[in-house]
Amino acid sequence: MNDATIHIPGKIMLTGEYAALRGGQVVACTVDAFMTITMRQRRDGKVRVQSDLNDETKEYPASLLPELRFEDPVLDTLAVGLQHFPVSGCDVTIDANLNPSFGIGSSSALRLGILQGLACLTPATDKNATDVARIGWQLQRDAQPDASGYDLMTQMAGGLMLFENLRDPQWPGPLQRLSGYETTIRRLIHPLIGGKGAPTAQVMRDTLAWIEAAALWPTIVEKSNHLTAVLLDYCKNPESQNQMRQVIKAAAALREVFAEAPHFPRALAAHLREIPGFDERWTFKTTGAGGEDALLLIGSSVDCSRALEKLQTLGWKNLPFDFSAHGLSVGPVN
Repeated sequence: MNDATIHIPGKIMLTGEYAALRGGQVVACTVDAFMTITMRQRRDGKVRVQSDLNDETKEYPASLLPELRFEDPVLDTLAVGLQHFPVSGCDVTIDANLNPSFGIGSSSALRLGILQGLACLTPATDKNATDVARIGWQLQRDAQPDASGYDLMTQMAGGLMLFENLRDPQWPGPLQRLSGYETTIRRLIHPLIGGKGAPTAQVMRDTLAWIEAAALWPTIVEKSNHLTAVLLDYCKNPESQNQMRQVIKAAAALREVFAEAPHFPRALAAHLREIPGFDERWTFKTTGAGGEDALLLIGSSVDCSRALEKLQTLGWKNLPFDFSAHGLSVGPVN
């Protein structure tokens, strides 16, 4: 039974958007920005939450929380978490640091950190890291039934992750931590933030309906898996210009499948198509649910420079964090 400070990194999905929902491969990586959650034991039977996400301090009887469900993700995670980790009471302090508008996994970090903190306070839990992430995934699916949970396992393990089939009945299925490739990825993929933003749940619902109506699942899985394959080939041979071109070509082909999707950023794409080297020396793709809140420029920094300049005039900016090998970590309370 130990008080604990949990640091949970942000994450970025690089390949596998929507394909993951039909057993396609996913590549994701953590970034060097962290949410910090401090969990302290209380002996008065109460749960108190302080968070910089808002100015309120909330307090509830620990025995009552597991019987309730909340729209607030903090309280909802605590309510479900206490069913698995019967803590008598605790203080929860949240230092968010992960801006929700960046789309780098603030909600999954929140759930993962609270659940891991409760596990730390439980004297004899038999649940391992994957079990903790699985509880978080079940919570995600309550809010978004099609959630794949890749974010939770990426943030738990850290670094560049390859998921073979997140639809595996034994979630998360086969996975690999591709150690050492984070530096290589930095040379090729440049995340940007600052678009118009998009409500993830609504974008996902609309896009799924569009995919079903257009019968695009086989095409999406095939092209997404091909992008994953050539990206991993590039990681093994980053000096090869041909390998870089293959990634650019595959990313462009997948992006064009989504060009008629209801939330695809068409006006933005029209601006970028005018820039020299488009889809030959550099390209772009959306990431995550696919709304206009995050983009990936793909190519060398030099070849992407004109596109970056244009995007900056449209209100976009580089994500102020870098790819990282760090996953969730647990330490003492200072």
